[in-house]
Formats: sequence, structure tokens, C-alpha cells
Amino acid sequence: MGFFGDSRPKVSQLEFDKVRSELSTKGFDHKKLERLEVIFDGVLGGINDREIGLDTAEVSRVLNALRSHPEAELFTENEINQIEAELKEKF
Repeated sequence: MGFFGDSRPKVSQLEFDKVRSELSTKGFDHKKLERLEVIFDGVLGGINDREIGLDTAEVSRVLNALRSHPEAELFTENEINQIEAELKEKF
């Protein structure tokens, strides 16, 4: 954390909503989009406004967990790659 707060680039809730919308146009159904929201919901909110958002480390951690446990989630490797690409565009 920097002197005046966390200066790492982050994906805000608004940007995440845009990611969801883009994934919808790429064929993600409502069930998958809702699951994605649940998965990332825990890291989107923080204690205060400076902490709200997803940084690159958090995105990598979640994507690695999805890849490590494909049987527990709804997403194929291709879909995880699409999620990753859309999120990376926002950094």
C-alpha cells in the first residue's frame, strides 16, 4: 500500500459490470454470469472506498482457483481464458 492508499490499478464494480455484459455477448448464459458475480463478489468490496475493486493479484488468484477446480465451477478452460482477457482489458 502506498503512502496515500493503494495505488495498484483495479477493476471497479462498474468496470466488472461491463465485463459481464461483454461476456454475455460472447455466449455466457445468465447462470454463468451470476456464478461469476458470486465468485468475484467477495473481492470486489473492501472496508473503504480505496480498497474497492479487483487488482491483478486478486484476479490471478481467482482465475487460478477456477483452473485448479474445474469440477467445482461451471466454466471451461476457454471460458476462463475469455474472463481473463476481458478483465485484463480493464487494467
